Amino acid sequence: MKPFLTFGILAILLNVGCQDSDPLAQPFPKGFLWGTATAGFQVDMGCPSAPCLDTRSDWYQWVTTDITKADGLVNGDDLRRGPGHWELYETDFDLAKNELHNNAYRMSIEWSRLFPNSTTGADSADEVAALADDDAVAHYHAVFTALRERGITPLVTLNHYSLPLWLHDGAGCYKFVKDGGDAFDCPRNGWLDRETILSEIAKYSAFAAAEFGGEVDLWATMNEPYAVILAGYGIPTPRER
Repeated sequence: MKPFLTFGILAILLNVGCQDSDPLAQPFPKGFLWGTATAGFQVDMGCPSAPCLDTRSDWYQWVTTDITKADGLVNGDDLRRGPGHWELYETDFDLAKNELHNNAYRMSIEWSRLFPNSTTGADSADEVAALADDDAVAHYHAVFTALRERGITPLVTLNHYSLPLWLHDGAGCYKFVKDGGDAFDCPRNGWLDRETILSEIAKYSAFAAAEFGGEVDLWATMNEPYAVILAGYGIPTPRER
């Protein structure tokens, strides 16, 4: 073996041997975001005292309607027994900050809470803003304020699976397909109506960015879009094929 090659191998071995073998001993880089993630539909409901049921989303409809329960697609758990994050967010943020030592929080804005009624036909930003639910807007501002007060950086997902009921009648389309219809012909068929949903999600996203952009720097448009295709149209909701 040539001397320089032997020296090179020896240097590599010595360098590896000098590295700390415990990855936990390595510090996180400055600015590293150590956070917790939630999704609105999954954590918001079940408030101790505040009215916080979001009955205007397709997922609420899907898990509470008779046809999906009768066909064994959902177990019928009462959403009023949920974590209640809509009301308890400040307590949850205290836990995240003090117990988990988080400095970041990934959350979703619920489209159906901001716009429980259709924005179809609203063309200008002012027209869209006029349709936003004032209580929901105020709530999300309060959430972002609470995060900033605790030194927690928000990362906001605009769409985490759920859609407004005025865009997607999941249970209705399930019955429509079950009765022999084509999912593409079902009224309010969500992601299958490409033209409508692209137009409406653009309005919703633009409103959210304009309204909350001063408080939120990190955004994700959709959570796991590929999962929406595979799971949403193959295994669980809406069982449309």
